Amino acid sequence: MNNKPIGIFDSGFGGLTVARAIHERLPQESLIFFGDTERCPYGTRDLREVRGFVRQICTWLSEKDVKMIVIACNTATAAGLALAQMEFDVPVDMQYDDPWQDLHIDLKAGRQKLNGQQAVQLLRYRSG
Repeated sequence: MNNKPIGIFDSGFGGLTVARAIHERLPQESLIFFGDTERCPYGTRDLREVRGFVRQICTWLSEKDVKMIVIACNTATAAGLALAQMEFDVPVDMQYDDPWQDLHIDLKAGRQKLNGQQAVQLLRYRSG
């Protein structure tokens, strides 16, 4: 059983909706949430700047020994998901469109995409 927490971040507090959805689907999991309220919103910022934020926050969450990082911000996902997947040993695999309906996991190296139900089953299998 992997008792490490799941790390979640957003440019503000909107990602708490994603954290709530994960908690409801995976109540046995511990979560660490980082809301970057000091620098929000990300949508008006330069791509390189947002990628820098993604690096900083993923580094911080990695230092917290998380088993996975969820980027709960559309701008950060678009700007930095691929970069984070290449740079961090921790899987940066989950992104969302609608946190209640469309949780997706993009497994390392893009080998397979799972819908929300399959993703929950995979996480339960990995942690169980």
